[in-house]
Amino acid sequence: MAVVAMSALDIAVLVVVLGGVFVIGIFISWRARDAADSSDFFLGGRDMAWWAIGGSLFASNIGTEHFIGMAGSGASSGLPVSLYEWTAGWLIVLLGELFAPVYLRAHVTTVPEFCERRFGPGTRILASALSLLACIVTKISASIFAGGILLRVVAGWDLWTSVPVIIVSTGVYTIGGGLQAVMYTDVLQAAIFLAGGFGGLVVSLQRTGGFAGLAHTLERAGLESHLHLIRPSSDVANPSSGIFTGLIISSVWYWCIDQVIVQRVLSARSLHHARAGCVAAGYAKLLPPLIIVVPGIAARVLFERCRMNGAGLGQPDGGWCTARLDEPDAANAAYPELIVREFPPGMVGLMISAMVCAMMSSLSSNFNSASTIFTVDIYHRFLRPHATERELLWCGRLATAFTCVLSLAWLPVVQRQRGEFYLVVQAASSHLAPALATVISLGIAWRRVNERAAFVGLAVGSLLGLVQYGVSLAYEAECRAAVVGTTIGGPPFACMHFLHMAVIICVVTLVVTVAFTLVGTPPPSSVTDSTTVLWKSCLVDDELSATPSPHVQMVDTDGAHDHHELGARPSTDSPMRTVRDWAAQLPESGTAGGLPPVETLGANAGAWGDPPTVTRVTSTRPGDGGRVGLSATQATSSSAAKHDNETAIAVSSTPRRAKGGCIDSRLGQLAVRSAGASLVVVVIALVVTFR
Repeated sequence: MAVVAMSALDIAVLVVVLGGVFVIGIFISWRARDAADSSDFFLGGRDMAWWAIGGSLFASNIGTEHFIGMAGSGASSGLPVSLYEWTAGWLIVLLGELFAPVYLRAHVTTVPEFCERRFGPGTRILASALSLLACIVTKISASIFAGGILLRVVAGWDLWTSVPVIIVSTGVYTIGGGLQAVMYTDVLQAAIFLAGGFGGLVVSLQRTGGFAGLAHTLERAGLESHLHLIRPSSDVANPSSGIFTGLIISSVWYWCIDQVIVQRVLSARSLHHARAGCVAAGYAKLLPPLIIVVPGIAARVLFERCRMNGAGLGQPDGGWCTARLDEPDAANAAYPELIVREFPPGMVGLMISAMVCAMMSSLSSNFNSASTIFTVDIYHRFLRPHATERELLWCGRLATAFTCVLSLAWLPVVQRQRGEFYLVVQAASSHLAPALATVISLGIAWRRVNERAAFVGLAVGSLLGLVQYGVSLAYEAECRAAVVGTTIGGPPFACMHFLHMAVIICVVTLVVTVAFTLVGTPPPSSVTDSTTVLWKSCLVDDELSATPSPHVQMVDTDGAHDHHELGARPSTDSPMRTVRDWAAQLPESGTAGGLPPVETLGANAGAWGDPPTVTRVTSTRPGDGGRVGLSATQATSSSAAKHDNETAIAVSSTPRRAKGGCIDSRLGQLAVRSAGASLVVVVIALVVTFR
């Protein structure tokens, strides 16, 4: 094993990049230290812009387990692992188009809280437990383990020496600053590891003679299949039948239901920003195969060249011949080996910085989401319902630390498993995800699903997944010994590929849930109206305020928000039209004219379509100089009022429904927004497969 000897330039790059990220994270945490309430800590005040959402969606997913595990899978089995990323692209768009409106309309903090709104408290408890288990088993421990591999190769540290460094470096600003600190540092870290990733791609292709040289060496080594995306259904690593079924099922959970991802959507200042962030992240997911998988394949090519030449390229340590990248376990170190052996001074420091940033981004996101679930869905909901905001903030910080401890307890289980590390992580996810994905997706799409059906379906599907996962771990050695070439063997139930098992779990969960739904009583419309897709009606153009109760917000006369709240929750409105669009002159009190019809609220509410009652209010924000605005007891999120050509107050209420159906429009938007990404994926797949 090579250990990197960093130059002064590498050390300087490391200090500047990582030191800068750490200082910025601490600064944002310091600014957020006096968070007004738990919403500020867990959801960034529900005021995050689309670029922060898109960057954080992308960065929170790309961790060291990708640079280590996905590159290792590229070295071991080639391009098929890219489909995990390209499948995610259109699912993120699906999150924005179909799931985000429902989540925002429900005005929840966590996915388990949404489960209680839709299905009842029993489902919330079960969903909370499964979400925490999945976060610890498939994400946090995986990032820590992958970070340990990186530090072992580049610094010679063992796993348990690396762990304290990894956790402390990430936990400080996560515990202090909450989601806002996490998301802003995510964006910075994403820029760093994208820059490092593209630099690594260029160096990798230079060392292998470009794509042509890479393909030629693979052909000489008998590894032409490394450049084929589609594999037989019996393939031990990436069966096509599982890729196009089980992978999609598990990915629906990860990208549309998992708290880490959904929390970023819930933090959006509007549905428009949530959707724009999802589209940006969807396109960004086209990049990881280029900056991660291709360098992994390049490392395998350099190893094969050394082995075919048999001389270790004249290097005293045997060169690439000692890397043993033909063994799946050793292939997990493909990218770190590439850095140590091939990258020039400066690039070594940049790539190590990029990997560490990816690790910190993924870990901080998972720490924050796990603490959110524990605090909101367990502590506050069932243990301390009358806890103060300060108590909830401290509970969230302590929960972050406790999550670290639980993740460390799972590390020995990860260590003992053999094979491609990335697929080991996906196997755990594919046993926990299908039941949650099936029940919640069905409940969002079908109004009739009731509380008992959801709970029983989720319990049965989750139990089946956990039992099969336990059996597969117990029979791991026997299953591995039964593999013939690349074909799965051994006892069917114990040795079944995890993607095929995901399909079985999904089908069982679906059958049980539908059966109990059909024999049970449908839930009342008061439950389903705000927690299901509006298939037969839609919201107005500026679609909704995620806050169901009226609230007040200052806007400038040019239509821009200043995000100042007057005794109300932070706004999550869609971008408002400018005051000049309405040109409504309002008296000091009375009825507003010139505003569109709205759904009225409150004690003085009138019939549908009545205009809102307005009164004068004065801002008390320091530095405002007592600016005068207008307060309305009701208005749609697209309403704005004009006063003194200076400022205005807009009030959001329950979203107004339009007459008639709009599902065709919604699906049309989904098709248009995903068409570009899908076309790019298809072109890349065809070019690479049929080159």
